[in-house]
Amino acid sequence: MVEADYWIYIYLLFGLLSFSIVTINYFTAPRFRFNKASNQNKKVSILIPCRNEETNVTKTVLSCLNLNYQNIEILVLNDKSTDNTGELLNNLASKYPEKIKVFEGTELPEDWLGKNWACWNLQKYATGEYLLFIDADVVLHKYALDIALEELEKNKFDMVSAFSSQKMQTFGELLIVPLMEWFLTAFLPLISIYKLSHHSLAAANGQFILIRRDVYDRVGGHETLKYQVVEDLEMSRLLKREKYKVGTYFANDFVMCRMYKNFEESFLGFTKNYYLISRANPVLFILFHLAVVMFYVIIPIYLLFYTSYLGFIALSFLIVGITMKARMTNQGVIYSILLFPLQMFMTIPLSIRSYYAFLTKTGVWKGRQLKIAR
Repeated sequence: MVEADYWIYIYLLFGLLSFSIVTINYFTAPRFRFNKASNQNKKVSILIPCRNEETNVTKTVLSCLNLNYQNIEILVLNDKSTDNTGELLNNLASKYPEKIKVFEGTELPEDWLGKNWACWNLQKYATGEYLLFIDADVVLHKYALDIALEELEKNKFDMVSAFSSQKMQTFGELLIVPLMEWFLTAFLPLISIYKLSHHSLAAANGQFILIRRDVYDRVGGHETLKYQVVEDLEMSRLLKREKYKVGTYFANDFVMCRMYKNFEESFLGFTKNYYLISRANPVLFILFHLAVVMFYVIIPIYLLFYTSYLGFIALSFLIVGITMKARMTNQGVIYSILLFPLQMFMTIPLSIRSYYAFLTKTGVWKGRQLKIAR
């Protein structure tokens, strides 16, 4: 009985810590909120690397054209696409020549990863005082750029990144995509990213990164991160190491994205960089995810039978935490609660497969073999 009580107290301490971080994020995490159009009029270069994005790229580019902030240029790089991406981009450029410029990607060097190489080449053509990197499956709200610029200038940030609102339509996406949002909201107080200077407290989302051009140049830009799979996180760490100020926000539907279309895409997409986010000891990495299942699923159910009042309290706090996370990320509350146990179980195969890809320096994305640096 004493030994069982000991583990219950450990669980309750873990649960309290996790719930506290979610609560802190719910009330303090920076979020995009519309106040008014930006009074800035400095030029922004919107940079969009594309590879095999025929189903997304038209919507993405048109959302950029429809921005309220008009002092922009839209630079798009067709990175050796094997579908109709290039044709769609050329059609858009011929229709809006004053705003859109399309470039063809060059051969990928051995020591670069594809997206980093595309971003590095795109920025060479940029003439703006700010660089906005977005993915080719992102849709921007009319005032997304106004808000990001106002936040950057008001808070004297050197870089602003936003976690987009993820749009999911299949069961496979719902099983995997919300996982990173949970770990983000339950383990990292976002306010600490700019309140505290240490580079370990860093986060960013490559789907939306707005950075001052002069700062990008001073830190070496994507050339410094040429082989980093999680280049967005590493960019945030790089800036913080160099004593620049970074702000990370929840986008509140001002930036929207559907990253994957099914379970297979979701699984492969997450395993290509899941381990690389932490680069922890592999044994501890796997054990952590086993502990996640134990603490978030198995122990709460066990407590319902062992001591019902503690189980009820534990589940109540967990459900409230999931609800806050769902509201922060603009996800449905009901399915977030119902699918949470299955999502937690998915962390085990994800962590194993992700470490295997790291260990063997393998992984395939967009038809390319990823050369993962160890």
